Amino acid sequence: MNKDSILAFITGAAAGAVLALLFAPDKGSNTRSKIARKAQEGLDTAKDSIDKAREAAKGLKDSLCESGNGLKENIRERALERLDRLERALENME
Repeated sequence: MNKDSILAFITGAAAGAVLALLFAPDKGSNTRSKIARKAQEGLDTAKDSIDKAREAAKGLKDSLCESGNGLKENIRERALERLDRLERALENME
């Protein structure tokens, strides 16, 4: 299922829920309260999802930074080892 299909499904579901509430046999003030409550619940859910995505992205960034630091240290150690070998080889040539 692609993003457009998911968005269309969510939009259709929301429109259906609003229409169901509007045509329900209830007082207008109760219906408006229900719509407002459901809209707030949807907004809260969206905010929670955004916060979770933000935390996941931060965790991934931190993990990548740690991996990068480890990689830099590994490369540094290898370079120093090769320089040591080169120095020893040059000393042996003398």
